Amino acid sequence: MRVAPPLRQRWASSPPNSSSSSTKGGVSAEVEETRPLMMDADGTKSSMVGSKTDSDRTSGGVTEGASQPQDGGTHTSEELSLRRILPSLCVILSLSFACHALGLSDLAEDVTVAAARTLVQLSCLGAVLSPLIKSTASYPAPLYVLLFMLPLAAYESSARSSLTYDGARWNALMGLGTAVIANVAVAVFGVLRPTPRLGARHVIPLAGMLLNNSLSAVALALDRLLDELKGGGGSSRLELMLAFGATPSEASYPAAADAVTSSMVPTLNAMNVIGLVAIPGMMTGQILGGSNPTRAARYQIMIMFLIAAACGMSAGITCWLTVRDAFDDRGVFLDERIVEQRSARISKLLGGG
Repeated sequence: MRVAPPLRQRWASSPPNSSSSSTKGGVSAEVEETRPLMMDADGTKSSMVGSKTDSDRTSGGVTEGASQPQDGGTHTSEELSLRRILPSLCVILSLSFACHALGLSDLAEDVTVAAARTLVQLSCLGAVLSPLIKSTASYPAPLYVLLFMLPLAAYESSARSSLTYDGARWNALMGLGTAVIANVAVAVFGVLRPTPRLGARHVIPLAGMLLNNSLSAVALALDRLLDELKGGGGSSRLELMLAFGATPSEASYPAAADAVTSSMVPTLNAMNVIGLVAIPGMMTGQILGGSNPTRAARYQIMIMFLIAAACGMSAGITCWLTVRDAFDDRGVFLDERIVEQRSARISKLLGGG
């Protein structure tokens, strides 16, 4: 019986780029090339030289080049087209029809309008982000965030409270801007470190998630603080503390602290049950896209930490600016500055009813 030569001898007799062929029964069979292997960072082996043949690229009728799973994940090779999301659209339209059949016409209309706006707005967002993400310049993404996303978030956060005052929108802009810029900088310069640092692929999604959560925190804080200052339980306490010689900051501190605490409750509740009750949206999207669940979990951990920090910072800065504007230079509380909210929310401005 013939014994196969050692690997070193076979390597010496068969160079990496050479191949031999043998004929058996008139049919030529190509001998597979021998290639040195290298170890990737994730522990997988890959070829150093040469390229795979067409038969190597195809396994089970699926071409590898069509869609490569990331970090050991698996996903479909076809792009998710609008036609393929029609079943999900049928589900929400069925809900609208059911509401209408049960006599809930207003709810049915709200569901239909919300579904239509979701489809149109996200489609437009994808069309806007595509050229921004393909661009190699660093300035389009910060400009988009500062000139479009941030002013809309400031307007929406100030319009959600039942009470308002002159300068509420500007103070919300300062609070949101400071918190979001600081936390996005931590993400792109300290954690992710992409190239380019301010590319749209990282800056816009991060800023969007932080603004969405921070504007809700600012809205809750403003509503609670203004209600306490205007006519809630904190109004008499404020006047009493001022009468005993407390400064405006000391007199309004309990109401401001209560407002910031209330604004953080939804975020803290979400952090306490995250991974136990539900999988967060960004982590779900990454897993569906083929990412390794461990890697997706680490990204979500970073996002949740930044969201909590942005919510606390934005609510705290906005409340501090609000207290400053509620008193004059002599420390007199200006009750007449706080008035009923008259600004419409963005959903109403865009025809949402």
